[in-house]
Amino acid sequence: MFGLLPPISYWGWTRYFLPFDETANAFIVMTIAICLGLLQSHPDVFLPPTLPMEHKIELYSNKVVTPNEVIPALVTVYHGRIQSIERMEKKPMRRLEEKPSPSSTHSTKNDIDNNKKKLALDKDKHFYDFTDKVIMPGLVDLHVHLNEPGRTEWEGVESGTRSAAVGGVTTVVDMPLNSVPSTVDVKSFEAKLRAVRKPRGKIFVDIAFWGGLVPQNAHNATVLEDLLSKGVVGLKAFMSPAGTEDFDQSSVNDIKAAAAILTKFNAPLMVHAELPPQNDVLSSNGKDPRKYSTYMNSRPRKWEKDAIKELIDVAKTKKFPHIHIAHVSDADTLSAIKSAKGDGARLTAETCPHYLYFSAESIGDGSTLHKCAPPIREEENRLRLWDGLLKDEALDLISSDHSPSPLDLKHVDSGDFIKAWGGISGVQLSLPLTWTKGKERGMTLSQFAELWSTTPARIAGLGSKGAISTGKDADFVVFDPEGTFVVNDEANPVFHKHNKTAYDGQKLSGVIHATFLRGRQIYARDAKGIRWPAWGQVHLKS
Repeated sequence: MFGLLPPISYWGWTRYFLPFDETANAFIVMTIAICLGLLQSHPDVFLPPTLPMEHKIELYSNKVVTPNEVIPALVTVYHGRIQSIERMEKKPMRRLEEKPSPSSTHSTKNDIDNNKKKLALDKDKHFYDFTDKVIMPGLVDLHVHLNEPGRTEWEGVESGTRSAAVGGVTTVVDMPLNSVPSTVDVKSFEAKLRAVRKPRGKIFVDIAFWGGLVPQNAHNATVLEDLLSKGVVGLKAFMSPAGTEDFDQSSVNDIKAAAAILTKFNAPLMVHAELPPQNDVLSSNGKDPRKYSTYMNSRPRKWEKDAIKELIDVAKTKKFPHIHIAHVSDADTLSAIKSAKGDGARLTAETCPHYLYFSAESIGDGSTLHKCAPPIREEENRLRLWDGLLKDEALDLISSDHSPSPLDLKHVDSGDFIKAWGGISGVQLSLPLTWTKGKERGMTLSQFAELWSTTPARIAGLGSKGAISTGKDADFVVFDPEGTFVVNDEANPVFHKHNKTAYDGQKLSGVIHATFLRGRQIYARDAKGIRWPAWGQVHLKS
């Protein structure tokens, strides 16, 4: 490599600004150039996070959602971390930073000195008054498809994390598939990290990553160990076809083969739990493909039941550190999940806002924006899913399963459910969707924070996230629980790359007024948008 550098005589010009000989000057210049190249290629590694614009801030609300209770409190943040939470029944009065007039006949020297001391106390401190609004830990979305690299025309990190910030989501965990290549080894993971980090300044919220478990790597301990060593939070597998060519479905034997490596890293395995009969091909079976019932019946409940039964059998062996069942849609499986937990199986399960908000009866003919897998099911099923979250505790958390695609892949014009891509976009709307239906079912703010922040942060191993408690990252969402808005009207646009959603025109409760990431306000509704520059970081599990 050094043979390609100019000869030492070339570096004579450096003596105009460096006092050494040509050899030393050449070494200094080349070292600086290499350092600048490293900063450009790996900014998150070589540049530590800078301080927020207001490095010490205070936030007040009469509804601060802490791990133990909802209280009126003043939350103090210092350098991006929560420094203190002081219970306070009334809003503190904050002084204006105005110097007293020296010419005032009523100002004594002592008055002026005291005022200066008071001003010193308030210096560099910014106060946010959110009285009558809720301050809750920022949402941690365990299941998001950002599709970068390779399919940024579907979404991409920039638009996906920007819409997350608007929705009060402060951390997303990106799925290993729908990007090109899928994240199934170190090489593909490094390609993803390069795509996410360059150009710098396009990550609006913090981001972590799942790795993929496929038949091709499941039996190769070295490949899995290397991938987990690089910092993915865990692995994701499909028990049914995933819809992309480079992410094959895994059998139970494939899943069992990964147990030892996952145990070594104490990493969870997330599984898409549908088990179709061998050689089954999705079809309309001669029925109208525009009817939602045609699609729903093409993926029967039995698929989900059979897959979850096999996962429970594996979890009961206790050879896995943790199996996490993705997007449960069939409420008939909840009793088995709850029973397995009672028997000591290391098992958790999630559901999604679209299963909790919509029912099959409400989906019109040709409305392919509602297609997802597993399918949305009947109203009685929706209500039982809510019971599984709030009463039975069979379900542990909610995630968006934000799965965008271009509208032509959704076959919006033809309305053909069988041909349409399966996936619902909703990362920006998760909070109001959950709150709108959750409060009808008696969901408390404490339950809300547990389902959307605390539990997903714990499963992902994000110890600094998920709760408003001393020492944690100052990640907050501030929302008005009584406020309402209409999705995608002129005043409330959706910022997904393809902003037409299944929720357009729905009137939702829970208006988000602000989002804070590590002490910095990254979204403000009254300022009509995102605060620049982007503030998100990559989180790699150690």
